[in-house]
Amino acid sequence: MATEQQSPADTAVVPKRPAAPTSAPAQAADDSVDFDDVLPHLGEFGRYQKMLFLLLAPFMFFVAFVYFSQIFITLTPDHWCRVPGLEFLTPEER
Repeated sequence: MATEQQSPADTAVVPKRPAAPTSAPAQAADDSVDFDDVLPHLGEFGRYQKMLFLLLAPFMFFVAFVYFSQIFITLTPDHWCRVPGLEFLTPEER
């Protein structure tokens, strides 16, 4: 007769997870920390931030130019300047 051997995975005991609390404690809302209170502990606008700002400033101007140029490129004015040689054209042809 062959005897069956059980592997360690078959005999492992799985621990039960603790039950979730039924209601949140009332103190959880009072334990929140404001960002302004933490910032002095982390460090404020220091030498690294100033250097980073100055090094990235030229790129910021370029990005702003590209971003806002589409407003002026896509704008079609509602008027046409008076050009004496083009007065015979219709508004669509101008």
